[in-house]
Amino acid sequence: MHDRTIPRGDLFEHHAFFNRERSRIEMHLASLKRQRVKVCGECIDFRAGETIHTESSYKYTIESFGALARGAGWAPLAVWTDPDNYFSVHVLSFKGGPANGRGDKAAG
Repeated sequence: MHDRTIPRGDLFEHHAFFNRERSRIEMHLASLKRQRVKVCGECIDFRAGETIHTESSYKYTIESFGALARGAGWAPLAVWTDPDNYFSVHVLSFKGGPANGRGDKAAG
């Protein structure tokens, strides 16, 4: 087993896939071999094929994003999309509620 201070790019590969259950694209780094990496003074052992979940990119329909916003105290006002509805831009207005995670009104 090799000890490394910084994970080398040639010893990991990038995996990206859509997780339907969670409606998100996940990015992972997969170790190509058994290795030990030192991160912030801590040694981490990897098995070949073991992954690090590095990023999640959540995907929402216009309706599900609106429901999420309303649940956090925001009111959807307008939305624009690209011709294929792959991307959207939303205008929201804060109406009060748990937007800051505590249920009290945002400062301002």
